[in-house]
Amino acid sequence: MKHQATKSPSDQLLATEWNAEHLLTEGLDASKPSSGLVARQLYWATDTKILYKAISATTWEELLRGEAVSRLAQLSEKSHANLTGVTASQHHTKTTSGEINLADLAEKAHGSLTGVTADQHHTQDHASRHVDGGADEITSKLDFRAINIMQVKATATTTFSTTSTTFVDVTGLSVNINLPQTGVILVSCSAYAIRNSGGSVFGTCQQLVRNSTVIRNTLITGGDNDSWNGLITTLDVNVAAGSHTYKLQGRVGTDGTSYWDMHATAGQQGEIFVIAFKY
Repeated sequence: MKHQATKSPSDQLLATEWNAEHLLTEGLDASKPSSGLVARQLYWATDTKILYKAISATTWEELLRGEAVSRLAQLSEKSHANLTGVTASQHHTKTTSGEINLADLAEKAHGSLTGVTADQHHTQDHASRHVDGGADEITSKLDFRAINIMQVKATATTTFSTTSTTFVDVTGLSVNINLPQTGVILVSCSAYAIRNSGGSVFGTCQQLVRNSTVIRNTLITGGDNDSWNGLITTLDVNVAAGSHTYKLQGRVGTDGTSYWDMHATAGQQGEIFVIAFKY
């Protein structure tokens, strides 16, 4: 098929030249001839919508494409890197979660973040760092977060007596403390009066106990019905973290009966208290 140009009589020569050199054929893209081409010969590929022009006897040059196949969606090669004049930020707006990461930004200064405080920026790890054995060992020695000063107190409200020659717990004079970490414990236990009735000259024994460990003991000697102030104070050092019970125990020497907390006024029979400090 030749393209028939319509020309005025004065242009007949030019029209003849055009029709001779611009032979237009059509068919499938894969079916276009590959040899014997005439320069400026045209070929329309009906399936790919591409218009070709022969530039040599064996070579076609693409002139144009139909709009239906020239859109980006219709191209088999759509790599963003092969687009010219288009930057990554111009390609589309990043709005989907996971597309924008702080690590990908060139500018990451904490001071440039808005609406974010220092503690929100990272996990608050003070509890795990600023303790003995933590990342800030020297600083942890000054840490009073876990244990500054703890205290527990108990008051005896009744009298207590025993004829046992082995140690038994004195009623009402016991406290429990739960240490979050190793501590130093100041322990004090007092009774208004202690006496032994029954004639024993071996007196009365008492001791402070942590759990099952004796940490301090005293012996009060005297004759029948002698009364003494029953005060024991001691410092219990390097006490491990955990729950501990401090209590007073007492016994008689060899015979008789020993008495604690013999004051008649309520609340003045005796008391025990512990004060814990960071070790």
